[in-house]
Amino acid sequence: MFKVYLTLAGLGFLVGGCASFREGAPEISPAMTKLGQASGDSFEKLVTGRRLLATRCTTCHALEPVSKYTVEEWGGIVEDMADRSGLKEEEENAIQAYLTTVRKTL
Repeated sequence: MFKVYLTLAGLGFLVGGCASFREGAPEISPAMTKLGQASGDSFEKLVTGRRLLATRCTTCHALEPVSKYTVEEWGGIVEDMADRSGLKEEEENAIQAYLTTVRKTL
């Protein structure tokens, strides 16, 4: 019986975490894809930016909702964090492209 409770609790954390991630890093919509392409950013670059945000940024802290900061504020945050976390320039650019695109569609 204890295993059932543990399994249900784990499932609850997993589902809750997914909802939190969708809030903090929304999936790439057709509108985002179109806006990104207009800015010279491919769908693949946006996907990479979202993936890096999920895998690299959340290793040290919780993911803030994209709407919490302006495009300019995100720029400074990403630049500062890229230095601290050792992101390569193309990784930093992908995260920045994703955040900028998402923020402009909110």
